[in-house]
Amino acid sequence: LSDPGRAKGLAKTPLWLFHGSDDPVAPVERARKAVEAVTAAGGAVKFTEFTGAGHNIAGRVLKADDYAA
Repeated sequence: LSDPGRAKGLAKTPLWLFHGSDDPVAPVERARKAVEAVTAAGGAVKFTEFTGAGHNIAGRVLKADDYAA
């Protein structure tokens, strides 16, 4: 979801984005902008940002308290 131009097309899709605040590969600002763009297009996005985490957050995502498959 790094292209905000896709936000309108995703507005009807339930989204939950996860990102590490200290990700050196994909800066967290990209995820924040994506959340803003989809929200502005009328969509609803749940965003979980792991403070202090880097790029490899998969384990933390799967252990999130309210994670539902």
